[in-house]
Amino acid sequence: SAKKANIRRELAEIQPRIDQTEAMKPESYDWDSLSAEIDACNAEIKKIDDRIGDMNRISNDRIAAANAKFEETRQMRNKLYDCIRIMDDIVNKAVTAENNRVRELNADRENKIAERANLERKLNLTQDRVAAIDNEINAAKSNIESIESKIGGKRQEWIDIDASTFTGNTTCPVCGQPLPESMIEESRKKFADEKQKRLEQIESEGGNMSRELEKYQSKIAELKTERAACKDDADDIAKEIERLDAIISGIKDVAPSPIDPTSLPDWVKAKHEHDELK
Repeated sequence: SAKKANIRRELAEIQPRIDQTEAMKPESYDWDSLSAEIDACNAEIKKIDDRIGDMNRISNDRIAAANAKFEETRQMRNKLYDCIRIMDDIVNKAVTAENNRVRELNADRENKIAERANLERKLNLTQDRVAAIDNEINAAKSNIESIESKIGGKRQEWIDIDASTFTGNTTCPVCGQPLPESMIEESRKKFADEKQKRLEQIESEGGNMSRELEKYQSKIAELKTERAACKDDADDIAKEIERLDAIISGIKDVAPSPIDPTSLPDWVKAKHEHDELK
């Protein structure tokens, strides 16, 4: 009845479920062929790895080769620079040696030229002193002329005063009566005293002027002596300059010879090494 119907229904559903379950089962594999395929893949992967390793080795080799080439180039460049420096040093030493040789040859001439220059400076100083002495002498002469003129004036003044006589009044200016002899004598004495005092003053002033005149005359004599000595020195210096000029003109001035690097064995050797490196 109903129970049986349910049982039959459940039995009818069992086969479809079995089929469904069977369909859902995974596909069965051929494990041997799968293992062989995996081995083939692994072999291919190894080949790829080997190729990558080879490529890395090639890259490393190329980097090493490039580094080696760079180092070789750097060393060669340094050697080239060393050769150039050595070549320059050789030429510079040759130039220095040539200049020293010429300097030694020209030393005597240069010494004579220096000696002449010193003498010329000394001559100029001596000539300047002669000119200064002339100015001092002229100034002293001008002072002497002025003093002599003053002395002449004092001399004439002394003569005029010495020749002067008493001209005082002998009569009273008020009443016209003759003055007492005592008063007249007192006036004469006063006149004589003043006259003598003035004459003595003129003589004193004249004496001072004469001494000043002698001082300038003595100064001129000293200056003339100094001038003569300076003139003799100037003449001697001028003669010595002429003598040196004759000597200097007879000494040939030697100029340095140009340096030809190809005439220097060490330079040629360094140049050869330089060219080989290039």
